[in-house]
Formats: sequence, C-alpha cells, structure tokens
Amino acid sequence: MKGSSSEDYSEYLEKAVLYLSKVKKLHDDMEKRRIVNVKLDEVDKKRNRVLDTIIELAESL
Repeated sequence: MKGSSSEDYSEYLEKAVLYLSKVKKLHDDMEKRRIVNVKLDEVDKKRNRVLDTIIELAESL
C-alpha cells in the first residue's frame, strides 16, 4: 500500500509541475500584452499632445 501512495504522490507532483509550467507561460504571454498596451497608451498620450499643439498653431494663424 505504501508503494501506491508514493506513486500517487509522484504522479500528483508531476501534474503540479506541468500545471505550474503552463501557468508561467500564460502569465508571461499576458505580461507581454500588458507591456504592449502600456506602450500604446503612451503613444496615444503623445499623439494627443501633438494634435493639441497642431490645433493651437492652426488657430493662431
């Protein structure tokens, strides 16, 4: 009986490591997307500032 518990433990441990590996990959993929989105937000802010400047310059003509 003790042998089967040891085998069960090993099996569950292997599954846990597999799931943790999958979770890590998913986390890394999500983090890459978050970084891209943050950069896009920065680009949008800069674009809006440039547009505001262009409008101000156009209005002053």
